[in-house]
Amino acid sequence: MGQTSLVPMWLPLTCPNVISLECSGGIITDHLPLPAPPPPRSATTASPAPAPVACQHLQHLEVPQMERLGAQHLRQQLAALPSLSNLTMWDMEDLSPELHSTSLTRLRVDYGSDETSAAGLPHLPAQFPNLAELDASYCLSVDDAGLEALLSMRSLLRVTVRHLKLRRSHARRPCAWEQLTLRSLYLDVDELARLPLEGIQRITVGGNEVYPSRDAETVARVVAAIKRSGGLGLGVFVSYGDATALLTTLRPLLEAVPAEEQREITIDALHEATPEVVRQLGQQLTPAVRTLHVAKFSLAQEAWATVLPSLPATMMRLQLGFGWPAPPQVEEHVLALCSAAVRPIMVLVWPLQAEAKQRILALLAQQGNTHVTLEAQSW
Repeated sequence: MGQTSLVPMWLPLTCPNVISLECSGGIITDHLPLPAPPPPRSATTASPAPAPVACQHLQHLEVPQMERLGAQHLRQQLAALPSLSNLTMWDMEDLSPELHSTSLTRLRVDYGSDETSAAGLPHLPAQFPNLAELDASYCLSVDDAGLEALLSMRSLLRVTVRHLKLRRSHARRPCAWEQLTLRSLYLDVDELARLPLEGIQRITVGGNEVYPSRDAETVARVVAAIKRSGGLGLGVFVSYGDATALLTTLRPLLEAVPAEEQREITIDALHEATPEVVRQLGQQLTPAVRTLHVAKFSLAQEAWATVLPSLPATMMRLQLGFGWPAPPQVEEHVLALCSAAVRPIMVLVWPLQAEAKQRILALLAQQGNTHVTLEAQSW
């Protein structure tokens, strides 16, 4: 037989040629997935225990989601499945050090805490020496010891994990991975550079938040990895007000990705920026950037008039968030910003009351400045 899906009926595992078994809603026994025993015929007659079953050709086993195998049961199953190459299971905790399979090449685990992940990863090389793909998208955080274990597996080619927790560099370790997928919502440039990036053909990150780096060499290594990967879905640069890191990272990363990824970007937290920082920021933005969002935005008083003249001539929209509650000088700041406009541009400000917007537009009209289309959001 070929592939069989059970929802929730069970295939009689006496069939010797089954190669793929996907289980849903069943019970995991000491041998293999088997149906629950029928109710006893009488109070004195119990159902016979299920007989051990062998599936010498079974290659793909998918365990029901939320169904705990138990480490002992899993050991027995692997021992009885000499051809098993693809295993999907639920709990990382069941991967006890005693497990072993030389036939397994793909392992997917759907659940596990940081603690069980950290405890389980170092054992993988001895457990599954021929593993080529590890998919632990939603459970696995890789720390330094875990990464060392994964890098020691010469057969491993594709790795999917939740995020990294690296505290030291592994950049010089040998690596020949085809694909690394990080399901986390952010890309920490400094942490990513602790990987042996030159040995990874392609990197994919689940989110679009970027935590920039102050170190130009670090940025250059990450940029090279991004170029090999064809882009990383950049969008939000989380600077925490660190203008040096932002200015070191922004332009190189933007230039490493396709133009469509540069059209709209966000800078989160730019605090008390000087006119020089504003001018440098404008120089870091590529011509492909059409919309710039700046959240939690504040500038030195003399810097407001430098913002719009510093932006690329191709930029069409600037969105500024002042945080909540808005500073008392927000109306004064927006007027200073808009008064310096020398070309058409749309400016959206949050929070700004409608009455304040009308006063700003009236003053701009008195100046003869019609370049700015001003939008305001009060909430």
